[in-house]
Amino acid sequence: MRRSGRVRLYIDVDGVILKPILGGPALAQTTADDVAAFLDWATGAFDCWWLTAWAIAGDDRRLRRRLIPHLPASARSIRTAVWTRLKTDAFTDGRFLWIDDELYAGERELLKRRKWLTRYVKVDPFERSLLPVRRALEAKARRLFKRGRP
Repeated sequence: MRRSGRVRLYIDVDGVILKPILGGPALAQTTADDVAAFLDWATGAFDCWWLTAWAIAGDDRRLRRRLIPHLPASARSIRTAVWTRLKTDAFTDGRFLWIDDELYAGERELLKRRKWLTRYVKVDPFERSLLPVRRALEAKARRLFKRGRP
């Protein structure tokens, strides 16, 4: 169900919101440098949903307990998408954009089959700024949904 008819934005956590700390301990992560500005913008422009391994099958207790308290207040308004085997299980129609650092073969096949591959924005997990992601989302929203703003 959409909020206010806005385009849905599905947001992964690892590699998008959380970035690896190069040269740090194994699996050490930190938030993207501009995560607050990005999430404030995204929640204002889109109907945002977490689509992450932190909340498989919609069980977001770990996400809400361990990560959300360390993110800006706007992160609390983001709902959690339900998926089980592939993240693409969450998509009900083509009125969405999706940011993730990794796309599995089965997900790519489904997106191609439904002609939705253009809705995916690949995020560089080592790029500390989300500004390039915002620019890509703005451009895709204009092109795909024929609106000046998403």
